[in-house]
Amino acid sequence: MTTSEPLEWCEKCTLRAFSRDKGIVCSLTNNKPNFVDTCPDFSEDERAAKRIELEKTTKAEADKPSVLGMNSGIGGGIVLIALSIAWFVFGLFSMNRIFFYPPVLLVIGIIAIVRGANKQTHKKQLRKKQSQTLDGDLLDD
Repeated sequence: MTTSEPLEWCEKCTLRAFSRDKGIVCSLTNNKPNFVDTCPDFSEDERAAKRIELEKTTKAEADKPSVLGMNSGIGGGIVLIALSIAWFVFGLFSMNRIFFYPPVLLVIGIIAIVRGANKQTHKKQLRKKQSQTLDGDLLDD
């Protein structure tokens, strides 16, 4: 067990205190945590546990990998639509043909934009929920 694991328990405990010299300490012993698996005096602080969980969720959402800086898919959809229009125009005017693939790319681009917009909306709702929860915690104190 690393030092950070007991501290994760202490961050969610109602018996936590803070010392300028030691950081987070137990208010019963005024020392850093020294338990191995579980603390016998642990009493969960529901608001702190909820705040920590929201922070982890938001961090996980922000840490998702992006391709060429396009996290949401909107940029990729725009590129696909532009490519399909260029391919369609090129085929029509230079070869007098209408290819099958440009409309397929157009539909895929539209789907990518819609999915990307939905992701953006979901992220905004998640941030708003976290902000309301944290603001509510501050107002309750």
